[in-house]
Amino acid sequence: RSETYADLRAGVENSVHGAVHLGLNGDMSTMHSPSDPVFFLHHVNIDRLYAQWQAVKPATRTFMYDGVDAKNAPVKINDFIVGTSTPVYQVMRLGYGNMCYTYDTIKAANGDASALVKRQPHKCIKRPNPATQQIIKQLPPKVLAQFYPAFAKGPGHPLENEMVAISPLQPMAADACAADFKAPPPNENMRGKMPFPSGLPDDWIKMQGSSVAEVRALEKAAYDMVEALNKANYLSPYMV
Repeated sequence: RSETYADLRAGVENSVHGAVHLGLNGDMSTMHSPSDPVFFLHHVNIDRLYAQWQAVKPATRTFMYDGVDAKNAPVKINDFIVGTSTPVYQVMRLGYGNMCYTYDTIKAANGDASALVKRQPHKCIKRPNPATQQIIKQLPPKVLAQFYPAFAKGPGHPLENEMVAISPLQPMAADACAADFKAPPPNENMRGKMPFPSGLPDDWIKMQGSSVAEVRALEKAAYDMVEALNKANYLSPYMV
């Protein structure tokens, strides 16, 4: 749902990013986290999610850079990355300069396929994948409107939907606009429901220079999303 870089950063930093660091613990929960090899795998995935967000609206998001720095001063695209002599704008577009790579989930990153490095055809499921589009359309209209507004208005961009192709054999939800939605009973062939994410501790939030109140608000939104999807009987294939 984020439409600005600042909103996206706050949402990712205080959810999937921090949760993985703390969930693994050890060095990953300290300022020495790069000592753990998993650090790099984790951050590659964060980079992939950012690239997908850019690719949804490349004209406006590719070089979007807003928000404030650690000293609460407005950031600028010409700022140097901390600890380097590299300006931010040089690392914001895949396929250029040192960013000579892309991801298999992004067919033409940032709207310029010719700029991407040449690679062998991947074996991943092609996007848009009709199965994932069908899954998200089966969610209740209220859930779509609140958590997937782009899909509530139309087909949406395939890179905005990471619901996987392994779908339940029975419909998860009525694909209608009835006033009272009644979820069907779970099917035994479905997989597990999503757990609620654990909250980030205050000391971690402060170490990242974030606001405790803002993080708690983001966590509340994440809890609401998990609860809504579970009530709609969306059972994640990642949970067994």
